[in-house]
Amino acid sequence: MRKWMVKLHLWVSLVVGLFFVLICLTGSVLVLREDIQKWVNPELYETTPGRVSVEVVLAKTAALYPEYHVDQIESPEMANGRYHVRLSKKGEAQRELYLDPGTGNVLGQSGAGAKFVNLTLKLHRYLLLGDLFGRQTAQYVNAVMGVGLIVVLGTGAYLWWPGVRRFALGFRIVRTKGKLMFNRDLHKSLGIVSVPFLLVLALTGTAFTLDKFVFGWFGSPTQEAVPKSATQVKAEGSALPAGQLLENVQRAYPEAKWMNLKLPTDGKQAVTVSLEEGYNPADIGNATAYVNPYTGQVLHKTNPHAGITLYQRWKRGLHFASWGGVFSKVLYVLIGLLPLFFMVTGLVIWRLKANLRRLKKTPQPAVAPQADFQV
Repeated sequence: MRKWMVKLHLWVSLVVGLFFVLICLTGSVLVLREDIQKWVNPELYETTPGRVSVEVVLAKTAALYPEYHVDQIESPEMANGRYHVRLSKKGEAQRELYLDPGTGNVLGQSGAGAKFVNLTLKLHRYLLLGDLFGRQTAQYVNAVMGVGLIVVLGTGAYLWWPGVRRFALGFRIVRTKGKLMFNRDLHKSLGIVSVPFLLVLALTGTAFTLDKFVFGWFGSPTQEAVPKSATQVKAEGSALPAGQLLENVQRAYPEAKWMNLKLPTDGKQAVTVSLEEGYNPADIGNATAYVNPYTGQVLHKTNPHAGITLYQRWKRGLHFASWGGVFSKVLYVLIGLLPLFFMVTGLVIWRLKANLRRLKKTPQPAVAPQADFQV
């Protein structure tokens, strides 16, 4: 059994190990995406104290882009201290603006930092195969890579297991018995420490693509069901101001913080407000309120404590390192760098073992016996 596990661990690592390293390295970069954008485009973060209303944000945006429709407005709590507005126009590329929460003035559009992050995101999520095979197919390929990583982690943990009595020896690193033993001990010791973290990342990353199939097998939805009467509305005159709709939601749920306001272009759909109630491990809201844009009535609100909602938010929080603030970000960056270390030490171990096998197979020259001279 152990012999087969060694072969499985080795060959899966050799075949798709480079993809593991690529996915994990880009994941480390994405954890720092806001820090990167702040470093590249500091002008987008030069904010002033205060909090203008959503109506001011809409007015400032309309003054610059009167022909565009505002699709979403993210609150300063969600957009790292700024208002983040997404606009669209038929036949034009979507625009993203950042506004000062204190004055409502436009700080600028997404800059070079966002372009670099978007490229890294494509590499992480689609392995740059989205334009070639389509995003859905690329996500399936990425999910296969995730399954492969789970196999490598599982076989690695099996091979590491020294037994209950010798458990502590599994973390020992010997420096005095040659390069092979030293690299093997490093590979095994750091590997087993990282297994729980990498396993969580692999499982949650794979789940983003395969959830719909797994839940479909059991006939379960991937999100809390929302009645159609809450999402579809009848056009009745002019829509109310977005600020008033938001006030109605906040009045109905005073303990919740609004995170995202979506204004559909279709006048037959409800306005949705993403809310955060209580502790939320994800970087998005954990509840959604549906509002009739013509009457201002709150039609429905999802339950943040529903099992499927808790699962989806914890899955996102665990994968994107948003559950523990700065601590989780630093931890995930370090964990994301480890697969590169494992690839290097694994290749060193493989090469050293190959050299040993070659030396054993090479016939050694016979040594002639020395004559015993006596004087």
